[in-house]
Amino acid sequence: MHWKNLKQGLRMLGWTPMIISLVLALTCVDVTAWPQDIDLKSETAFFLTNDIVGLAEHELDSTLPVDVSFSVGRVDIDLDAKVDIALSQTRLDTLPVLYRQVASLPASALEDALTQSIIQADTAIDAIRNAGGGISIDALYDQLKIIKKALDDDFIDLVDDAPDVSLMTKARLLVIVKPVEQRYDYLKYIASKVKSYALDEVKNELCSVLRQAIVAVADGDSMAYRLDLLAIIARAENYRGTMIKQEEADRIRYKADLLLRKIAENGTSRLCDVDLSTTIGDVDVDGGLTWNEADYRAPSKDVRTDGLDLTASYAGDDWTASVGYQPEWRDYADRLKNDDDRIKHSLDVSVSRNVDPWSTEVSLSLDYEFYPRDIDEEIELDRVTEASARIHYLVDRVLSLPISATLEAKLVKDLEEEGALGALDIGDRSETVDCLDDFIGHVLDAEWKGDIEPDTSKELIATARAILPRRRIYNIGVPLSLGFPFRDGDATLDLEWEGKTYPADSPLDHDTSTGKLSYTKDESTITFSGYLKREELIYLNATTKNHSLQEWEGSLDEELACGDLALTLFQQQTTYPFASKKDQSVWKLNLDVNIDLSNVSVALQWGNKVTTHPNDASKLIVQVTEMGLDTDWDIAQGSVSVSLSDEQEWNADRTDVGLAKKILAKETGQAELSWDSEVTGDLTVKLSSTCKSVINLADPSKNSTDITLQAEIALAM
Repeated sequence: MHWKNLKQGLRMLGWTPMIISLVLALTCVDVTAWPQDIDLKSETAFFLTNDIVGLAEHELDSTLPVDVSFSVGRVDIDLDAKVDIALSQTRLDTLPVLYRQVASLPASALEDALTQSIIQADTAIDAIRNAGGGISIDALYDQLKIIKKALDDDFIDLVDDAPDVSLMTKARLLVIVKPVEQRYDYLKYIASKVKSYALDEVKNELCSVLRQAIVAVADGDSMAYRLDLLAIIARAENYRGTMIKQEEADRIRYKADLLLRKIAENGTSRLCDVDLSTTIGDVDVDGGLTWNEADYRAPSKDVRTDGLDLTASYAGDDWTASVGYQPEWRDYADRLKNDDDRIKHSLDVSVSRNVDPWSTEVSLSLDYEFYPRDIDEEIELDRVTEASARIHYLVDRVLSLPISATLEAKLVKDLEEEGALGALDIGDRSETVDCLDDFIGHVLDAEWKGDIEPDTSKELIATARAILPRRRIYNIGVPLSLGFPFRDGDATLDLEWEGKTYPADSPLDHDTSTGKLSYTKDESTITFSGYLKREELIYLNATTKNHSLQEWEGSLDEELACGDLALTLFQQQTTYPFASKKDQSVWKLNLDVNIDLSNVSVALQWGNKVTTHPNDASKLIVQVTEMGLDTDWDIAQGSVSVSLSDEQEWNADRTDVGLAKKILAKETGQAELSWDSEVTGDLTVKLSSTCKSVINLADPSKNSTDITLQAEIALAM
């Protein structure tokens, strides 16, 4: 492969010029000395999802990975990169589709009422369509209110309350009408924000785009509908704080983005990993760089993550030690997702010693997470004095401004004794956050009304936001593992203490103590294994969350003449000392049989799981039974695999301990067929098809059928 072609390929993967330059710089040192291994693979999958009225969603996923391995001097380098492309579309039902379902009902008062509801909604849509671009936002909003009422109060409620209609018939109607009603409802919400919080200069423009989206939904034109939603998002961003009130523009954009994600998930994600390993003296050093970026049509899915991993380890005659450090940066491109931006640092230190037959390992892990834009619940205890001083400064700044006495009194009230400072004085640190948030809201309102200059508003808001706490999480873990012989078997004792601290949300602070004793014993054809475990969670500032977990598992694995048989028993008990209604008991039994013949292997699985809540009369006993069959056999050009599974969920009253009167609530069946062939030494082909069916007797509207067709071609170069 020529390096020019590699460079072009990296550009196709979406790499930035800086990363391409770094990779090519590494590949330009002592080229003739490297052993090379370049592997290209591509994978495409097509998914179909059906519900009880037909095809509900289809999705195409394509993956193009590149794996490159080489050496520079004594440094081994592995480079993995891939691009994932997702194209999906959800069914866009219309009122004519709903009318056909209603028309199939027997003639009755319900059928007449539902038909009338559809006519009312359709009439309002025609009024919007026929009005053309001259319709006002007020008139558009009024027509959307009619559509909302017709589909919600006059249709959905009628179907829900109908006593003589079967669950399946209700489900067929609701699975169509609910998404349709939700789309018009969200567009009504956007129209209400434009009507109340946009300036007259842009109302007609925004109304025109909204009208186009409504017509596209009515016509079932998915492409036009998506373009209209993107136009709404773009205008909400462009006019934010100038032509549309700032926080209301954010709400408009959020709803439009949500509508876009519900109809289509189109976009790409790019991932690159560079791993380096070498030895310096007697110390093994491993390093890695990770870069991952998602770029989707719906802005809320766009995110970039960068990471670094550095580990150094040393091995002596009977002991080893290692130190690892990993920082990570996550950044959402969409401003509305900034709360999820994160900076994380992790440090791990471990030491192990093995002196046969004993083994010991002790570790220390430290994690720190910081969310720079996520405002947390309460002012940190160690920042009370600092926060108080900053709020006093903010009060003085407000008093120095040339603003009206009314506005000054309102802002000072948010900050002084009746507001943030007063809350701090009585130790209510969460109320302090609420008061500062009110202050920011009142400043924004004043800016929108023209009662305060935009530059002054930005200064006050920035000062207030600097006082607010950001989400931070400290995590420390100390695990200890001890292995030793016991009664002709091997035993392991694992102990761990973990503490999590949330400085600005103290009710989440908790400590976890875990102890686990495992045992394995091998005899001629039988293996016995099992463990006992106890875990206790203590919430320092929210004791009702305290709970303990006790569980055990035992298994027997016996070798047969043509395979093996495994039987596993499991029991778990969770106890809440201050909230006994949450107590839970889980019991499981699993049986696995594997049979290997000359060219065929067969695996059979059966499992039974029962979950109970002994102190909560409102919760049913839930039993889940699973059965599975997997088989593989070789043919001349490759291998064929067939997998079948069936899962049934049963419900019973908590008094029915023997499950004699259990009722089937849900059944999930899945079948998979795949063919894997090595065409040549460098080319392999894999074809697979999966069908999954869900029958939900408790809620037939959740019934679904998924069909997946997948082709994978791997070419080694």
